[in-house]
Amino acid sequence: MDMHLLSSIKNRFSRHWKVKFHHPLREAEFLAKHGGGAATIKFQFHHAPSPADTNAEQKMDYISELPDCILADILSMLSMKDMLNTCLLSKRLCNLWHLRRDLKFDQLNVLGSDEELRRAGYYVDVLKNGNQCEHLHLDVLRDEFVRRVDQFVKNFKGDIIDSIVVQFNLNLAESNIIDQWIRFAISKGAGRIDVLFLPRRCYSSSNCYKFPFGLFSESNNSALKHLHLLHCLVCHPENSDLFPLTNLRSLVLEESHVDQILITSLVSNCLLLKELSLFSCTFKSSTLKIVSSSLCHLNLKGCRFAPETWPFLSLDCLKLTSFEFDMFSLLKRISINAPLLKSIYYASYLRLIPNSIARFPSLPQLEILTLHVCYSPQANISLKDTSALENVRQLNLSLYMAHLYEDSEIHIGWILTILQACPVLQKLSVMFIGPKFFTEHRDIQDHGMSYHNEIKVVEMRGCVGNWYEIELAKNILKYTNKLEQIVLSPYWKDGDMHGWKSHPKWFQNGRERTREKLSQEVGWAEVIRI
Repeated sequence: MDMHLLSSIKNRFSRHWKVKFHHPLREAEFLAKHGGGAATIKFQFHHAPSPADTNAEQKMDYISELPDCILADILSMLSMKDMLNTCLLSKRLCNLWHLRRDLKFDQLNVLGSDEELRRAGYYVDVLKNGNQCEHLHLDVLRDEFVRRVDQFVKNFKGDIIDSIVVQFNLNLAESNIIDQWIRFAISKGAGRIDVLFLPRRCYSSSNCYKFPFGLFSESNNSALKHLHLLHCLVCHPENSDLFPLTNLRSLVLEESHVDQILITSLVSNCLLLKELSLFSCTFKSSTLKIVSSSLCHLNLKGCRFAPETWPFLSLDCLKLTSFEFDMFSLLKRISINAPLLKSIYYASYLRLIPNSIARFPSLPQLEILTLHVCYSPQANISLKDTSALENVRQLNLSLYMAHLYEDSEIHIGWILTILQACPVLQKLSVMFIGPKFFTEHRDIQDHGMSYHNEIKVVEMRGCVGNWYEIELAKNILKYTNKLEQIVLSPYWKDGDMHGWKSHPKWFQNGRERTREKLSQEVGWAEVIRI
């Protein structure tokens, strides 16, 4: 009996079922009672048996006496590496692999932790820059990973799986065997497939794994609902179509080389597709056209188009409600036919914001606009066409400030310009990301803007106590008629980062300085929260 594996099961099982185990581990007996949909399990581990009982104990297989429902829970908590070793522990567990419906093949599940790999000798000492350091023998590790996954796939006797994840640093040389794993997943009715190749130093379309979309044509009714690909070559299959992907709900492509023809064909023919995300993908063409009668959420960030051209983006999505994209080069043209679009997230340089907004069409349902701005010192911007902002009720502005210096020209007038372009705006949120404290305190300007009659709540995050924060708050306080609350907070975060950050200067004297300056305004005490 593999005592290490049994100990692993014991620990996982104990945490899940809240079972108390006694040491040392020698003998196990169980009592299973079912009632009310719940099971209570009692394990007792006694002291070492007498020599007379040794032979009898060795013939006993206590794990195999557990009911299937308990064994299914045990299997769900085991790594793939431990599942491959279950034949050493229990014959019944070998025959119950089919109870595992979610298959995840990554380093931890297939090969073990870094410490386990170190003990197994997969780390070697190498000389780098005159210093000796450990280096993972990736070629040997890759061969072992492929061998173990292939062994599991070939010995899997189940009729169906729910999902499969392959996440490892694999080479193009393994394409044929990976195709077999994908064919296995399709044949077992997998609803989710994730093929995630970890980054390599050399990344181009010539050394990317080409995802075999043609395999889906072998099935008349694919069960696939979610597909996620990382570092793959994604192009239209030869001599086949994508119509079998009739149940696809979401597609995520990351850092992949993508064929525009495939995207157009897939999105238009997958009538249940709700979410499409393209992250840092590369397109040969400068035109991206998306036509869909079902798409609700579109995410387009960090993508690269044909060099030395201005990208053209065309959307014809009648059910699209949210659109997130970034563009750090000038858009040649953007065409959006999305009558239900309610939310837009757009990241770009400040100098490109006016041009991009002017190219937005009139969006009658647009209520939430989020602008992620890489701030650059320059004069205030002007908006020529603001028809896309007429119905915006919530405006979120995130401003990168980390690269600014003491002598940088900082203007907040452009924020007030956008504020005035949103006549029915009710909430404004401004977040200064990576703020710095500037010792020079400039004179506070009155921008003389027209009065805003709808805005009620203003939030300013990432405050330090700088003059431009006070200038923005003063102008908003003066030129809004229905303002109920302004909140100034030192806390900020960048995107999805965990935890909030703050600048210590705010707590030293920035807060008191801000309070002192704003207390000069009439009615500040009723609406300002610092």
